[in-house]
Amino acid sequence: MSLKLPSGPLVETDWLAAHLGHPKLRIVDMRGTVLPPSVPKPHYFARHDDYAAGHIPGAVYIDWTRDIVDLDDPTPVQVAPPAKIAEELGKRGIGDDCVVVAYDDWYSMFAGRLMWVLRYYGFEQVRVLNGGMVKWVAEGRPLTTEVPDYPPAT
Repeated sequence: MSLKLPSGPLVETDWLAAHLGHPKLRIVDMRGTVLPPSVPKPHYFARHDDYAAGHIPGAVYIDWTRDIVDLDDPTPVQVAPPAKIAEELGKRGIGDDCVVVAYDDWYSMFAGRLMWVLRYYGFEQVRVLNGGMVKWVAEGRPLTTEVPDYPPAT
């Protein structure tokens, strides 16, 4: 069963709510923080604890500071090599036949980063949730603490 994404880089909360539970949909929570250079290091933080406290139903978490970056590159947060991206996505059930919707609560900076990384590697079936977690919560939409268990994907 296919899942057609709207055109453009965004999906609306209504669209996502209507498609929750679709077998080809993978929602990715990308919440994180970047502190200004004037603050002592480290400047980059993932916020897995926020995901664990409540996230959009069906969402998996990707740590933007570890999972999609090259930890061996001396320059911080450089895009990870293709094998690492494939491994990290695959173990979360994200494969070539999936549709990905990413969100965060930081002006879509981290969700946009995931979209850019996926498109960098040729994966076009990715969108950012318009308004992210902030809009989802403001609209009174459901949250869960349940972590989905998707089968591995390629």
